[in-house]
Amino acid sequence: NVAIRKAALHCLPKQEQAAESERLEVEAKLELNRGTYFSQRYKVEVSCKAIEKGISRHKDKISLPRSAEHVLSPARRNGALCFEVAAGSKRTHSMLLDFSAAEGKVELPPHVAGCLSEPGQAAPDHVTVSYSLLQEGVFARLQPISSDFQKNVIDLEASLLQTLKGHATLTEGEILDVECEGVCYQVRVLELRPSPQVKVIETDLEVEIAPSVEYEDRIAEEELARRRAQEAAARLAAERAQREREEREAAEARLLQEAKEKAIQRDAALDRLLSVACELLAPRSAAVEPQDAPHLIEQFLEDDVLSGTGAAEYPSQSCELILEVAATGQRLHRVFDETADCSVLHTFVRASVLLHELKRLSRQDAGGMNDANEKAMSLICEGFQLVMGFGLASKKIQNGACSLRSEGVGRREKILVKPLS
Repeated sequence: NVAIRKAALHCLPKQEQAAESERLEVEAKLELNRGTYFSQRYKVEVSCKAIEKGISRHKDKISLPRSAEHVLSPARRNGALCFEVAAGSKRTHSMLLDFSAAEGKVELPPHVAGCLSEPGQAAPDHVTVSYSLLQEGVFARLQPISSDFQKNVIDLEASLLQTLKGHATLTEGEILDVECEGVCYQVRVLELRPSPQVKVIETDLEVEIAPSVEYEDRIAEEELARRRAQEAAARLAAERAQREREEREAAEARLLQEAKEKAIQRDAALDRLLSVACELLAPRSAAVEPQDAPHLIEQFLEDDVLSGTGAAEYPSQSCELILEVAATGQRLHRVFDETADCSVLHTFVRASVLLHELKRLSRQDAGGMNDANEKAMSLICEGFQLVMGFGLASKKIQNGACSLRSEGVGRREKILVKPLS
């Protein structure tokens, strides 16, 4: 019924919602606390009265004013009177010591006052004390703050049980002070069963000790460092992969650009060579297709005049020539009639170098133009000189109608093909 009315709160006018919410809260606590509702705001007075009286469970025993006794008397049938003590967002639990506090005040032991304030700060000026029917605790999981506790305390269970004898209640999140051999260790209440707040008198409480906060913090720091190292390594690997990918893409782009440039150079060189081929083959062929040019030049080189077959009939009138073309690495060998014009020899060399370059540029793996290719193109397009002998004894063979004999070409000669410059 209370849950249904809480769900329907938003349907009420705003001025009625607060009052209805308070009524529902009271009804919920009445149901939870078996018909008892008590909630009062008191001024705080820190007191060690329980210690002075020799009470064993003095850590969380509080004193209320006499006026509270009448309201709380029906709750005595539920057993020892326990309370929730709250200040702002902080809360803890305690058990009644007596009704001897001054009116309007509540006497809190130092432990309870400390649970309601920040470390190193004074106790709050006012608190709200509410009756709370607590269940008997059956399990407590405790966590030392310092790792020294588990290192230095020999009998952990005995030390904790001795500390718990000073408490009547426990609340998840509260800090307990455990004294051992003159040293005070702080222990946090991590988990309680069957509820987050329990009473611990006349009950068999199972206690479990968790790894210390310092240990967990160290493990967390190590895990954080490991995760950061992994993230840094992954980031570096990703950056390296990105860099390698960019470098690979840039290299591929450069290769593609180089291939395009080489193709442009190759096409331009082929155009120039085909132009020379057309000029060379003009008397024989009106037009030269690129794919036919090498075959036509080979046929041209097999011409009777160039091959020297006529000279073979008259061995005494022949000139056996070895021509070395440094630009292409060619070594040409031909037999000519000694009466043949020198222009025939020049044409033979030009056609041979032209055929060599056409075949090279026609291959699928042909690259661009290097220095040697440029020199070969220069020989084909701009001309060359034929030189016999070496040093002062060298002689150039003119390109004209004069015969090889008149130029002093002997029966067997080695001739160098050089650029004009």
